[in-house]
Amino acid sequence: MAHIILYTHERSGAGLTSTNVCRVRGAVQLRVVREGQISEYPIKGIGSASMKPAKVSPEAGKADLRLQIAEEEIDLVKCKWAVALLVCWNETTTIYWLDDGLCSAFEDAASGVFAYARIEHRCCHEYQLPPQIT
Repeated sequence: MAHIILYTHERSGAGLTSTNVCRVRGAVQLRVVREGQISEYPIKGIGSASMKPAKVSPEAGKADLRLQIAEEEIDLVKCKWAVALLVCWNETTTIYWLDDGLCSAFEDAASGVFAYARIEHRCCHEYQLPPQIT
């Protein structure tokens, strides 16, 4: 089963927020289009991932990241404050870097833990504590 996490960063000084894409209501599969390759990851553990070479290119940026929900597709790159999408499948872990509605780059990572550390290092320099409850 795929492990797919969308990371958002609301503002400088705030921590990262993560959304487990596999738990999004009605999600069926994630479709990733990169130059010359289409990858499809099933969400609910039904079926297996497929990666096939194809004469395709992303519409904009380095990759298109589309979440299929029933008969609708959601462009994860366009999510507000999105900074990264982490996709783990079997032995493969990939970070897709998101910036201003585009996938600006992608890179392979050794593991999900290493990938999270890379995302946090790139997006968060110092944290501020939230206000105290009075």
